[in-house]
Amino acid sequence: MLFVVGAAVGAVLGALEIALVAFADQEGAKSLSGVLIAGLAVGSMASGIGWGTVHWRMPLRLRLVGASALLTVCSLPLLVVTDVWVMVPFVVLAGVAISPSLISSFTLAELLVPRAAVTEAFTWIGTALGLGVAVGASVSGKLVDVYGANTAFSVATVAAAVATVVVAMFQKLLHVPAEHASIPALVR
Repeated sequence: MLFVVGAAVGAVLGALEIALVAFADQEGAKSLSGVLIAGLAVGSMASGIGWGTVHWRMPLRLRLVGASALLTVCSLPLLVVTDVWVMVPFVVLAGVAISPSLISSFTLAELLVPRAAVTEAFTWIGTALGLGVAVGASVSGKLVDVYGANTAFSVATVAAAVATVVVAMFQKLLHVPAEHASIPALVR
């Protein structure tokens, strides 16, 4: 299941990198495509830093479903924005959900698998991330060619929604046993 989240976040990243460049080109501002991609990175970086400073009371598995749902919701405006400068804050907002999704996935893997298999678990999530980037970029590239840049953003929305549904459906499998959690808030 954490493999699915890794693949979904990868698909979001792959889709957005293709769709953002195509969007800037479509709007006659190809030189601003880097600004859009940087906005995504800034949102992700800021939330990653913020996420790490919070002393959470919410269980980690619920944070993962929340981060995935936030990623789904934050990608929706990208489907309808038609101006590059209006797109910038929405891309930053979409980026805000990326780091929390990845942080929660890797932390759950660390807590759920036997200590001797943590590196392998991280590798599987990383592999899923790479696979997701490839699939997301490929599918969104085809959508750009056929329907235009805004439609290609739907790949990110669908991928994030799939992750949200999978994580929500399998919450029991993501329950951290008390003996594996060094922080009680991770268990509940």
